[in-house]
Amino acid sequence: MERDIKAERTFTSLADKLYFLCELSWEMLSTNQMSLNYRLFPDRLRRLFSHAVQEQKYLDHWHFDMMGQTMLIRNADGDYTPAHRSLLEFFVAYKFAAELGILAPDFIELDKAQSHLNEALSSNYTWSSYFYRQCDGKGDIEPIPSLGEFIPETVSLLAETVGKEPLTTANRIEIERAGAILNLLINMISPDQNKVNTRLLSLIRGTKGKSSEEVGILGGNIATILVRYDRQALRGQNIAGTNLIWADLSNADLTECNLEYADLNRAKLDINSKLVNASLRGVNLKNVNVTRSGWIKSMTLSSNSKVVFYYSHLLDDLNEPELHSVLQDNEVVLSLIEDKQSKWIQKIKSIFLLNYDVGEEVIRLLTIEGKDLTIEIKTGRYLPNDDTSLLRNWYGADLADAIGLDERNVYLLRVLGAQNLPNTSYDPYKDSRVNHAIRDEADQSESESEDDLHP
Repeated sequence: MERDIKAERTFTSLADKLYFLCELSWEMLSTNQMSLNYRLFPDRLRRLFSHAVQEQKYLDHWHFDMMGQTMLIRNADGDYTPAHRSLLEFFVAYKFAAELGILAPDFIELDKAQSHLNEALSSNYTWSSYFYRQCDGKGDIEPIPSLGEFIPETVSLLAETVGKEPLTTANRIEIERAGAILNLLINMISPDQNKVNTRLLSLIRGTKGKSSEEVGILGGNIATILVRYDRQALRGQNIAGTNLIWADLSNADLTECNLEYADLNRAKLDINSKLVNASLRGVNLKNVNVTRSGWIKSMTLSSNSKVVFYYSHLLDDLNEPELHSVLQDNEVVLSLIEDKQSKWIQKIKSIFLLNYDVGEEVIRLLTIEGKDLTIEIKTGRYLPNDDTSLLRNWYGADLADAIGLDERNVYLLRVLGAQNLPNTSYDPYKDSRVNHAIRDEADQSESESEDDLHP
């Protein structure tokens, strides 16, 4: 980027060019418009740099600079497109980190390469205020104190940027885009964990009692960033009543967190989310699924050993003829494999394993039926259970008056140790999502019906 700046010829600086590319990248990604015609640049410049670019000569200088740089490519019609989409994602991630006030010092150095500074003074700025420049009566840009660090923008402004779209989503294409921005952003965050956690928690609390029309997906996105940065950042915190829709809290430690009456609509809380003794009274859990999405296939123990799990509905895909006589419906068989040889085989009476933990000497399992099992790795023998709450990640969580839970999730949360849940008639043995015997019977019945229709 420094190669693309000719500061001696124009009012621009490395910081100004970075700001412009960040804002232009955000406009392109947020509107899904991957090109911008050169005729539209003056309007963008005036909007971004206010009075500092009112004179045509400054616009002409900038346009000349844009034609000579390499990050935006111009075609014959004067349309500028990014040299690669990843550039847009980088600049948007940079903008978000700066707007949240969590940008790492080494990244901030790029913004300190600004022109027209009073080096004797230093000040902290928001992302938007730092680049808002004024001119004096002679038309010269007024000096400002040099940049100390970026501090967070207001919640209302952040709602239009960081809170506009979810950083996690179920849509594959959007996952690729938003996931790339999130991963880039995480690597730009300051190592000052206390400052980052304090600022992001303050912004999350700023969504308390506010609707999605007011704050967008801001609270959920900040929570996603925060727990990705520090898994335990929300442990024991009071974020009651906050708007956390679309938050990705998978693998987050929310032990003793106060989430009373928070909005967790479409949030992601997977089997690795830990909510031991958390308070979720009155919380909105609509469109939340708390279980794992697939079957446990194996657990790696070392470079030459692993525990493999076998299920009846997957047996046809395996070249393991000895298991056909062992494995029955509504059972799981596990085997210790060392140097490609089976050392022992053990049966579990269950249709689905809800959670597990691998220790140095034992494997702990929690079945969907609510049974705790402890198996010795060396021998495959069942052992007495030493800690029945270890795999129940919602142990003691209070869900009184929680809304949005379907009967399946009510059942699963009860197995995982949650309290004050409504009664449910859910039966996992009648759910084809976890009991493949039902799915196989349905498929067989459908096949026989088709055979009757087409002899």
